[in-house]
Amino acid sequence: MPLFTDQNASFMVIEKIEELLGDLKSKIKKNECSKCGVAIVEGKGTGDCYYPPPQKSNLNWKGTGKRQTEKEIIDKQRRGSCKTEFSSGKTSKDYVKQLEEEKEFLNANCQKLKEENEKSCDLIANLREILSKNENDIANFREELQKYKENAQNLKDIIAEKENEIKTLDDTNKDFEEEKAELLQRIDCKEKEEKYQKTKFEELRKLTDKYTASDKEKESQIQKLKRAIEELRNLNHQHKSSLSVKERELSQVEERCRELKVQLEKNSRKEISVGFHTTLAPAMSSLILDGLMKELAGRLAVEKVDLVRRPFYGSTDLNCPLLAICVNVSRIGTDAKEVLKGIPKTSNFKDVALLVFHHKEAHALPSQSSDKILTGTDFNHLGSIIDFAFLSQRGIYECDMNMIGIERISSFLLQYKTRKT
Repeated sequence: MPLFTDQNASFMVIEKIEELLGDLKSKIKKNECSKCGVAIVEGKGTGDCYYPPPQKSNLNWKGTGKRQTEKEIIDKQRRGSCKTEFSSGKTSKDYVKQLEEEKEFLNANCQKLKEENEKSCDLIANLREILSKNENDIANFREELQKYKENAQNLKDIIAEKENEIKTLDDTNKDFEEEKAELLQRIDCKEKEEKYQKTKFEELRKLTDKYTASDKEKESQIQKLKRAIEELRNLNHQHKSSLSVKERELSQVEERCRELKVQLEKNSRKEISVGFHTTLAPAMSSLILDGLMKELAGRLAVEKVDLVRRPFYGSTDLNCPLLAICVNVSRIGTDAKEVLKGIPKTSNFKDVALLVFHHKEAHALPSQSSDKILTGTDFNHLGSIIDFAFLSQRGIYECDMNMIGIERISSFLLQYKTRKT
């Protein structure tokens, strides 16, 4: 019997064999001799044979020097039983026929088990192939996970540095806020003092009215009032000058706070420089690139990142990611190779993303992504291969392919973000 590598299939085969052996044993037991339990007869009743149980004295024959076992004695009795049955007129055809039927039944079961074994082997081969593919995918995922962990650690370090800078700016802003509160308190005190002076001035005016009866006293009081008024005016002028100075200082503090807020916002933003390479006509190139820049700028604004477009003239000194624009006109492999011809071989192709634009409606877009088709040596060294859809009348329109494409190209570009200069 062939070996089974699948444990469940092995158990099923063993169970079937045990079931067949059980059936065979039950049939044998059904036709056993009721007296000796060894001979097999056609039916119970008068046809039963009888053999006396072996005696212990017969186990060692005298004169031969050989010791017979109980099994040998039973075999001998069984052969004698067969001779007795044959001599009584019974033939073995019925037994042979029954055994042939059982043989055919066992052969059929054996053939069935062989077929199930072959199916199980095919299934095991397919499962092994799937397992091998899954192991390769797991290895690739682990490599990507390690890269993501390294990028995450770098981002954590940058975030910690920026948080320290923000904390320093917050402390500076807090100092300015405290100084501003102190100046406002001083201004409030000056306003209260001016109000008090106005009250005193009103009291002096009432006092002047009270002493108008006496000219001499009136003149004296008037002089006193004039001096008091003059003093109050001088004091009021001084307070106004001081208040004006404090207002200018407060205005400077507020202006400084606004500058710090602008600087803080500027420090918290990043930028990505990106180049574009295409072999399209200027009108078609402008339609695609303008729409792509608009979508990417809106998506990266959520991440507080500005997108800066740099010209690409085929040189090798472009220290930023490069987006190669390919429009699928005939065969995708030929179109993609034609676009990549304009990029020098000395370039770092991991910084190059191939964008494949399909000029089709949403319902006619291909179901298989281009990175599954472009798998040759000309494409496996690229940083990414991403699909987009557009129409000459609408540009890059809204669909599932474009939504996925914008997210993928954004993720590709975000790894190149730098501090805004």
